[in-house]
Amino acid sequence: MKYEFKKGNTGIEDFEYVYFPISKEYATFTQEEDCLRNDKGVGFKGEDYIDGYQYITLMHKQFFKNVKVKTHCTFEKFGAPLITITGEIAEKDGYKRFGTLFEVVAYEKGCNVWYIAPDASDLQRGTKNTLIATKKFALKGGEMIELAVEIQDKKIIVKINGEDLEVEHEALPKSYRVGFTGCEGINRFYDFEVEE
Repeated sequence: MKYEFKKGNTGIEDFEYVYFPISKEYATFTQEEDCLRNDKGVGFKGEDYIDGYQYITLMHKQFFKNVKVKTHCTFEKFGAPLITITGEIAEKDGYKRFGTLFEVVAYEKGCNVWYIAPDASDLQRGTKNTLIATKKFALKGGEMIELAVEIQDKKIIVKINGEDLEVEHEALPKSYRVGFTGCEGINRFYDFEVEE
């Protein structure tokens, strides 16, 4: 399945917005002519700070096993377009919210893979974030990024513009939902492809 996020294209109904356990902002992507974009948020501190940008996630409604996912995306001066993997989504206060999840992040200094679990003691996001893999390389603002993730049992295999990274984690669920997130800057997503 391939989704192109040009204005007027259909398929977005296969996705839904999902938020962190204690989120109080419920932003949605802005439709541009050829992509979806996040924006500055309520706590925006200025162009030189990564804080204060909208953290927005669209998750595919279908569960998958051993899947390949790919998106073409960009960020402006800095940013964090990412692919999200989760087996746990629940509804609270009328909004869908994450349980445990994995984030595969492209950013200006390379790639990070995060394992994120609910944590009631964290008053900002309600999560505990653990960096489980990282690789340093340069990505430039405005440059098209091909962010591809393959999940094989307990392994996440990442390819970003020719750079590779692999990590295994026992908490990867047997079936899961996949999606994409923009945060820590202005990010644009042009498409999203899922192959099972």
